Amino acid sequence: MEHILTKESSYLADSWSLGLTMLEICMLGSRIISPYDSVQLIEENLQKIKKEASKRYQEILLEIIFGLLKTDPAQRLKASAVKTKLEESFKEILVS
Repeated sequence: MEHILTKESSYLADSWSLGLTMLEICMLGSRIISPYDSVQLIEENLQKIKKEASKRYQEILLEIIFGLLKTDPAQRLKASAVKTKLEESFKEILVS
Protein backbone atom coordinates (compact mmCIF):
# COMPACT_ATOMS: atom_id res chain seq x y z
CA MET A 1 0.00 0.00 0.00
CA GLU A 2 1.39 3.37 -0.99
CA HIS A 3 1.24 6.18 1.57
CA ILE A 4 0.90 9.66 0.21
CA LEU A 5 1.07 12.64 2.54
CA THR A 6 -1.54 15.23 1.88
CA LYS A 7 -0.43 18.84 1.87
CA GLU A 8 -2.12 19.33 5.27
CA SER A 9 -0.47 16.30 6.89
CA SER A 10 2.87 17.38 5.48
CA TYR A 11 2.50 20.80 7.13
CA LEU A 12 1.53 19.16 10.42
CA ALA A 13 4.63 16.95 10.29
CA ASP A 14 6.70 20.07 9.60
CA SER A 15 5.07 21.72 12.62
CA TRP A 16 6.06 18.79 14.83
CA SER A 17 9.63 18.92 13.52
CA LEU A 18 9.89 22.68 14.10
CA GLY A 19 8.54 22.33 17.65
CA LEU A 20 10.95 19.52 18.44
CA THR A 21 13.90 21.47 17.02
CA MET A 22 12.96 24.57 19.03
CA LEU A 23 12.62 22.47 22.18
CA GLU A 24 15.96 20.77 21.69
CA ILE A 25 17.65 24.16 21.19
CA CYS A 26 16.05 25.56 24.34
CA MET A 27 16.87 22.52 26.43
CA LEU A 28 20.40 22.21 24.98
CA GLY A 29 19.92 18.58 24.17
CA SER A 30 18.95 16.20 21.49
CA ARG A 31 16.95 13.00 21.41
CA ILE A 32 14.47 14.41 23.93
CA ILE A 33 11.84 12.21 22.36
CA SER A 34 12.47 8.93 20.63
CA PRO A 35 10.43 8.00 17.57
CA TYR A 36 9.95 4.62 19.25
CA ASP A 37 8.22 6.07 22.33
CA SER A 38 4.50 5.53 22.78
CA VAL A 39 2.20 8.55 22.54
CA GLN A 40 1.57 8.29 26.29
CA LEU A 41 5.31 8.33 27.06
CA ILE A 42 5.86 11.26 24.70
CA GLU A 43 3.08 13.23 26.42
CA GLU A 44 4.49 12.43 29.87
CA ASN A 45 8.00 13.48 28.82
CA LEU A 46 6.70 16.70 27.27
CA GLN A 47 4.91 17.61 30.51
CA LYS A 48 8.10 17.08 32.52
CA ILE A 49 10.12 19.12 30.06
CA LYS A 50 7.51 21.89 30.00
CA LYS A 51 7.65 22.17 33.79
CA GLU A 52 11.44 22.47 33.67
CA ALA A 53 11.39 24.91 30.73
CA SER A 54 8.84 27.17 32.44
CA LYS A 55 11.56 28.13 34.92
CA ARG A 56 13.70 29.56 32.11
CA TYR A 57 11.47 30.77 29.29
CA GLN A 58 8.57 33.12 28.77
CA GLU A 59 5.09 31.68 28.41
CA ILE A 60 4.69 32.81 24.79
CA LEU A 61 7.68 30.72 23.68
CA LEU A 62 6.38 27.69 25.55
CA GLU A 63 2.89 28.17 24.06
CA ILE A 64 4.40 28.06 20.59
CA ILE A 65 6.72 25.10 21.19
CA PHE A 66 4.20 22.94 23.00
CA GLY A 67 1.45 24.02 20.61
CA LEU A 68 3.56 22.62 17.79
CA LEU A 69 4.19 19.42 19.77
CA LYS A 70 0.60 18.31 20.28
CA THR A 71 0.52 14.56 19.75
CA ASP A 72 -2.84 14.90 18.01
CA PRO A 73 -1.93 16.51 14.67
CA ALA A 74 -5.36 18.16 14.39
CA GLN A 75 -4.60 20.15 17.57
CA ARG A 76 -1.15 21.40 16.50
CA LEU A 77 -0.57 25.07 15.93
CA LYS A 78 -0.63 26.04 12.31
CA ALA A 79 1.90 28.45 10.82
CA SER A 80 -0.64 31.27 10.82
CA ALA A 81 -1.22 30.86 14.58
CA VAL A 82 2.53 30.84 15.26
CA LYS A 83 2.89 34.01 13.18
CA THR A 84 0.08 35.72 15.10
CA LYS A 85 1.57 34.77 18.48
CA LEU A 86 5.00 36.04 17.46
CA GLU A 87 3.60 39.31 16.11
CA GLU A 88 1.67 39.87 19.35
CA SER A 89 4.73 39.22 21.49
CA PHE A 90 6.96 41.46 19.38
CA LYS A 91 4.32 44.18 19.45
CA GLU A 92 4.49 44.17 23.26
CA ILE A 93 8.30 44.43 23.14
CA LEU A 94 8.31 47.21 20.56
CA VAL A 95 5.62 49.24 22.33
CA SER A 96 7.42 49.08 25.68
